[in-house]
Amino acid sequence: MVLSLDADRARLVLSTKKLEPTPGDMLRDPQAVYARAEEMGALFKEGINAARFMAEVQEWERPLLEQQQQQQPPAAPPPAA
Repeated sequence: MVLSLDADRARLVLSTKKLEPTPGDMLRDPQAVYARAEEMGALFKEGINAARFMAEVQEWERPLLEQQQQQQPPAAPPPAA
């Protein structure tokens, strides 16, 4: 599976780790990993897409949260002892 591509440096990062349902499956039973490669690749891609979506949501929320924080009155100082 291609994990990343850096065209400027002509580098490609490949890995089968993301295709393994259980770590070490490639060593124990490579044929089982190959048989499920498309399914596991799709699951990995779904996870990446979900993470990207959540990052975008956080970017959209950041200005709103900052605005809310600016509108809140400052907290009262703790009582003197």
